[in-house]
Amino acid sequence: MFTLALFPEGGHVAVRADGQPSHGFPLADLVLTEAQAKEFLADPSRYGRRLFSLLFPDRSFARQALDALPLAPHPDGVLLLEVPPPAPDAPDLHSVLWEYLHDGTGFLATRYGMARALTPTPLPPSPSPALRERRRGWPEGPGEGVRVIFLPADPLLWPGGEPAPYALGVEEEWAQMLAVLQEADPSLELVRVVPPTADALDEALAGVYGGIFHFTGHGDWDGRTAYLLFETPSGASDPVESGRVADILRGRVVLAVLSACRSATPGESREANLAALLAAQGTPFVLGMQLTVPDVSARRFTTRFYHYLFRGESVLEAVRRGRLAVLNDTALPRETRALVMGIPVLYVRGPGLPEFRRPEGKGLRVREPAPKVDLSGIPEPEAGFFGRNLDLVKIGEKLVARHGAERSAVITLYGTGGIGKTALLRKAAERFAWAFDGVLALPLEPLPTLADVLGRLERFLGIPEDPKLKPQERQERVAGALKRARVLLALDNFETLTRAGDEGNTDARELQRFLRSLPARGTALLVSSRERTDLPGEQRVEVSGLDEGAGARLFSAHVSARRDALTEEGMRALSRRVGGHPLALKLLARRFDTGTEPLRDFVEGVEAVLPEAAERWDDGRRHDTLRACFDFSLAPLERREPALAEGLARLTIFSGPFIDQLAAPVLFGVERVQAAEQERRALFRQAAGILHRLWERGLLERRVVPLGPQAEETLYLYSVHPALAPFARARLTPEARARTEEGFFQAMQVMARICYPGSKGGGVYGDPVLALLARLALPDLRQAARMRQDAEGSLLRFHAGFLHRHFGDLEGAMRLYQESLAIQESLGDLQGKAATLHAMAGILVVRGDLEGAMRLYQESRAIQESLGDQQGKAATLHAMAGILAVRGDLEGAMRLYQESLAIQESLGDLRGQAATLAMMGQVLLARGQLPEGIRALRQALEILVGMGARVDAERVAGILEEVRRMLGEEVFGALWARGAG
Repeated sequence: MFTLALFPEGGHVAVRADGQPSHGFPLADLVLTEAQAKEFLADPSRYGRRLFSLLFPDRSFARQALDALPLAPHPDGVLLLEVPPPAPDAPDLHSVLWEYLHDGTGFLATRYGMARALTPTPLPPSPSPALRERRRGWPEGPGEGVRVIFLPADPLLWPGGEPAPYALGVEEEWAQMLAVLQEADPSLELVRVVPPTADALDEALAGVYGGIFHFTGHGDWDGRTAYLLFETPSGASDPVESGRVADILRGRVVLAVLSACRSATPGESREANLAALLAAQGTPFVLGMQLTVPDVSARRFTTRFYHYLFRGESVLEAVRRGRLAVLNDTALPRETRALVMGIPVLYVRGPGLPEFRRPEGKGLRVREPAPKVDLSGIPEPEAGFFGRNLDLVKIGEKLVARHGAERSAVITLYGTGGIGKTALLRKAAERFAWAFDGVLALPLEPLPTLADVLGRLERFLGIPEDPKLKPQERQERVAGALKRARVLLALDNFETLTRAGDEGNTDARELQRFLRSLPARGTALLVSSRERTDLPGEQRVEVSGLDEGAGARLFSAHVSARRDALTEEGMRALSRRVGGHPLALKLLARRFDTGTEPLRDFVEGVEAVLPEAAERWDDGRRHDTLRACFDFSLAPLERREPALAEGLARLTIFSGPFIDQLAAPVLFGVERVQAAEQERRALFRQAAGILHRLWERGLLERRVVPLGPQAEETLYLYSVHPALAPFARARLTPEARARTEEGFFQAMQVMARICYPGSKGGGVYGDPVLALLARLALPDLRQAARMRQDAEGSLLRFHAGFLHRHFGDLEGAMRLYQESLAIQESLGDLQGKAATLHAMAGILVVRGDLEGAMRLYQESRAIQESLGDQQGKAATLHAMAGILAVRGDLEGAMRLYQESLAIQESLGDLRGQAATLAMMGQVLLARGQLPEGIRALRQALEILVGMGARVDAERVAGILEEVRRMLGEEVFGALWARGAG
């Protein structure tokens, strides 16, 4: 190791090498003129060579010692620069950019482990030997419970209250830190401080002596004092000056990494250089930034730094490797790489070099707030999230301030359609999730039933399913579970629920009552709505348009083909003219992307169709502006491709997402889709093309669901934006509307039919993709089923009822079955009535109403006997036998199973035979007839294996395996052999 000490004396600097006098030079030679400073930014090595000539002149003792110094990573390849602590009225050698020392062939900081050494004022020893031993930790020896404190701060607002112009990649840096430590797996605890407040940091340091502190975020500097920009709980900035930071960290950490601009920049006082201040107060290692550092370069440096540090390398070698990683980053220009390489400054506690030991052993423990967050159903902004920082802080001030209070907040994001409420809702739910145990999104467009919402809440809260509960009991159970947890519900498009309730929708009113009851029980609601909500204790946040800058960035993000034609002035003018309306800007961007005119002419064209500007952008004005932008975007289609424009209008009949095969009957009519297979497939491809083209123009929303690694294994779910649907729907003629409704009904009918288990492929039981589509299409299935009161309407209600039962909505299923039954009775459809009674009885069985179920089964059986429906009768006998078995009437159950089996054998119904034999086997085993029970199960297994029904065969095999374990191998083998006979 080579120590070079500098001693300013008046206008001169004396240099000592390893304690021996070497030479001196004028202090003025270190100063950069304004012209030289500009040259430095273009080529830092030029100033570095100048510094080298001052510190290591030819034939000096310092030069001789440097020439003899081995290169890193040799343990002795260390260059320690001792610089006196900043002092009033003394020359400040910390302002010199020593990290750029260059010998003419390379930077010394990449050849040697290099650091600046500061010797703190000696402190008196602790009077308590026990306390001294407790506080040893690193570097004197690895202590137990060593902690790495990671604090990522990315405030939404600057200290002056203006929005932060860009977001830092703090999540990426956390992910990289986590990956590095997980790979190295050291014996320590990694703690993420959330929220990133000074108070939360102080709390995280309790019991820490010898830890590592990593701050990633913004640094600030006013010439006298350095600041780190922490956050307030609401996301605004909290500038914490260097003295307060030092008070929090002092004596707690052996390494402080300040990945923040100007955290090592000297100034008029010792508080101006935070890194030097921490080192002067005794922190063994402090890494800071002496200039403004690009976010991506800071991440690259710190990732490589920790990669080496936690594999047993020294701190100085880890810093050197971080510099090399930046210097070799080909993504940056060469001159930028050289400049960034020297920005990190490593201070060490002098004299000499302190020791740093990696904790012994393995076993990383990660601690970070991990609330359960489910925001599925609320799409991420397609082009990214822009602006809204002030809105987020407003939400945080209302939402987080009530965290832990007896009455939770109800916050409504209020604004016109397409203004960006959904994107803001999602962002706010993500940002403030730390304050809750769980965050769940409940989209209300398309409108779910109360049972849908309760089912989602039960799954989210981990409440076991109990179908025997009455609807009110189920609501009370869910509300009670919510009360015991700190949960935030994100309710999107609440106006859909309000309108449905006003129109007399019973489901909507029940759901409204349930949601209104939750705030009083401690559940926080974050709501988006275009209209009133009538929620108790509501606090509104008005959502207006984006500012010019954010609007321009959003417009640019939606342009892909003509980015070279964009100008900042034109984009800002366009954003200003539409009031920063996000959906309007998206429509205009897609229209511009498909045109050829310059942006200035495009803006003039938009100006011509927009309503006159108003001083106040009220909801009506924004609505008119959005309509005008929609008309402007649709106009070329209506002129050149009127069928495509009409197709968009037809697609507004869907309330939920749809795919090309569902859209085809709506777009082209039922007759064409019911043609031959080859023509039908061609129409599906044509529908896919239309949906894609409408999406490219911003007229449809799209969600991509990957189903596999290949591109063709991707599902595209399209939808019409709720704010655009009324404009497009108004273009439908009465004739087109009738044809659209017919196509929609047939599309839903086909889907419901192929989802039924009796269809080819097993319906939703055999195809998970089909099950996903069916789940999403439930609101549209209900809508289509109630379009007709005829036999087809009855059948669609029956199939939709099955799907509701399949997805856990027993109340919704029963309502649909009852509506189907009423139509069947009016039409005299006895066969349909028998099937519906059977299905309704199945729901009563699940609910535990065995008496009611038996009555419906008996009624169904009587109809089946009158019609000679042997297949239906066999199924009903099987179900009735199951009820008797549950009641304990095993004799009665066996009689019905035998009667059912005889019918199935006569019909050649192998699957039915297997199911009945399996049930008979279990009844026989319960009666103690072991050989007969094993024989029946064996027969069922053989039938299922022969059919290739793998899942059912595995279930029966599992029953037999359980019997084998209970009886033992020898007894079971003997009984198995008897059964074979």
